[in-house]
Amino acid sequence: MKEYRATARREHPYWVVTVEDVGVTQGRNLVEAEEMAADLVAVMTGEDAADITVQMHVDLSEEVVARLAESRRLSAEAQRLQVVAAEAARDAVTELRDVVRLSGRDIAKVLGVSEQRVSQIAPRRGATANSLLFDPRRSTEDTGATARAD
Repeated sequence: MKEYRATARREHPYWVVTVEDVGVTQGRNLVEAEEMAADLVAVMTGEDAADITVQMHVDLSEEVVARLAESRRLSAEAQRLQVVAAEAARDAVTELRDVVRLSGRDIAKVLGVSEQRVSQIAPRRGATANSLLFDPRRSTEDTGATARAD
């Protein structure tokens, strides 16, 4: 299977695709543009379309590329923080249950979640939470919870 490299550049209303060492074609969207690039290669080289792979690069402005990179970075950080938050929630529920000796109902009231959610977070010792405990739109002020200095 032979691979060809192509660059797609937006020239409204089309994507103009330049296939290295082959030629230029266009498409209304990127899927069509990639298909047209493969067809162009097949026609111009005489190769079987099934044996052609087009590696498409989308030419975007530096600003857009930077925004996309920042978005990906922030998404990865959000996933990492979600894991950290789930661990903290699990630890809080475990402490409220095992040290403070609160019931599931009381833990739910303190945290502002349902009793079922408390059970999902820490149903037994050693359990793991799969998602966040706290709704980011709520604060401890909403639940009436206060920290006590011992």
